[in-house]
Amino acid sequence: MDKDNDIAWDPAFFQALQLELEAYLEVLHFESEHQLTTEPLKIDVLIIKKLTETVIDNPITQEFRRYNVFEFKSPADYVSVDDFYKGLVYVLLYKVLNKLDIKDISLSFVAMKHPQSVIAHVQKAWGWKVTEQRCGIYGVTGTPFPIQLIETKRLSAENNLFLYSLRNDLSAETLEQVVNAALPGRRVAVSAYIDVLLRANKQKVREALQIMKYPTLMEVFEEAGVIARVEAELRKQIEADIEKQVKQAEKIRLAQKLINKGWDPAEIAEMTELDFSTVESLYETAQA
Repeated sequence: MDKDNDIAWDPAFFQALQLELEAYLEVLHFESEHQLTTEPLKIDVLIIKKLTETVIDNPITQEFRRYNVFEFKSPADYVSVDDFYKGLVYVLLYKVLNKLDIKDISLSFVAMKHPQSVIAHVQKAWGWKVTEQRCGIYGVTGTPFPIQLIETKRLSAENNLFLYSLRNDLSAETLEQVVNAALPGRRVAVSAYIDVLLRANKQKVREALQIMKYPTLMEVFEEAGVIARVEAELRKQIEADIEKQVKQAEKIRLAQKLINKGWDPAEIAEMTELDFSTVESLYETAQA
């Protein structure tokens, strides 16, 4: 499970893929965290085409085969060279365990950050060519099966809004746009996806709450309990700030008493855990 500060991104990624490919639900089978063996080896998302002749018209599916493996990294993470090799191992293991033709499998790595280290490595170590086939979608050629690297922040928001928006730096306008697109009449679950977007973009949620400019977001916030949660977090933060200020004031009062008793500034800083510069300032004030 890929987490940033206790945010579960993987279920949201699974739902984002379903939203992107919702028009093909009848011909695609989605599996989240596909178990490879009895050991803890799991593919993040496996998408199986039920009908091999069906054309899936989406920028991220240009390399689709019958069996399609997706490995995902959260916005704070990136696809490393080791992650790349792990993905290769997963594909090969899946092929062996299910007795498949390797040409019937594709592999996609999805992350918000640019996969520079992987691109440089595969070109130098293997002589494989990497080209940007579409904005944010890099194809690796010369491999025994199709491999692509997807940089979500460079995807077209028009063509792949749900993957593009799976990030922690959205504007309030984009949040409103994606919520509007995700909610009405969907045939797939969206709760995990929406929850992650709201949790990962708390500052923009607060801004939206303050200006009350985005009616759809307000409705979603209320229904999801976000307003109450944000208010509780704000109260908690205020209380923490007050407690910190009280402790700081107590430390300063103690430092002033020790200065009056003739203590050395370095000893006072160690005793009170105040910055030495703060103690020096207090010392100079007392000597003035």
